Amino acid sequence: MLKIIPAVILLAVFNVACAQDTAGLNCAYAEKVTYHLPALENATYLSEAKGVDPDSQEETITHTIQYANGDTAILEQKYCSMYNFQLSYKIKKLNRTNFEHSLNNIDKLIRDVQQDYKLKAPLKDVVDMTMNQRGLSIDSAFSYDLPAQAAKSSERVEQTISFAPHGRNGSFDAEIEFYFGLGGE
Repeated sequence: MLKIIPAVILLAVFNVACAQDTAGLNCAYAEKVTYHLPALENATYLSEAKGVDPDSQEETITHTIQYANGDTAILEQKYCSMYNFQLSYKIKKLNRTNFEHSLNNIDKLIRDVQQDYKLKAPLKDVVDMTMNQRGLSIDSAFSYDLPAQAAKSSERVEQTISFAPHGRNGSFDAEIEFYFGLGGE
C-alpha cells in the first residue's frame, strides 16, 4: 500500500502538468486587442493574418498596409501575458518631409490599436526632440529607448524606436522600427 501512494502522487502531478499545457494560456490582453483596424487615409490594408508565435505561444495579428506614396507598414500585435506592438515602417523615398510623414502615420496606428498607451505629444515631436538632444539625423542609423515620460499608461511600458537608411539601391530608402510593450514584469 505504501508503494502505491508515491505512484499516485506522481501520476496526479503529471496529470496537473498536462492539464495546464492543454488548457492554453490565460491571456489577459485577448479582450483588449483591436482585430480590425479602422480605415486609413491614403492607405490600403493589403493583408490581415492571425497566428501564434512559435516561441511564446502568444496570439498574433499582423496587418500589412500600403500607403499611396509607396510606403509600407507591417504592424504586428502579439498578446497574452503582455501586449506587444511592433511596427516596421518602410519609407519608399527618404527625405525630411517623408520621414516626418511616416512618424505621423505611425502615430495614427498607435492610436488605432486602442490600448492603455498614449503618447503625451505626437511621435514626430518626441522623435525630433530626442534627435536634436542626441545630435541624430536621417543620414545615419540610430536606435534608442523613448523617454518614460513620453507616454501615459496605467501599466508598465517599454518603448523603443530605431531608424536605418538603406540608400537608393533597394526597394525602400529607409525603415523605421517602433515598439511598445505593456504589462509584463
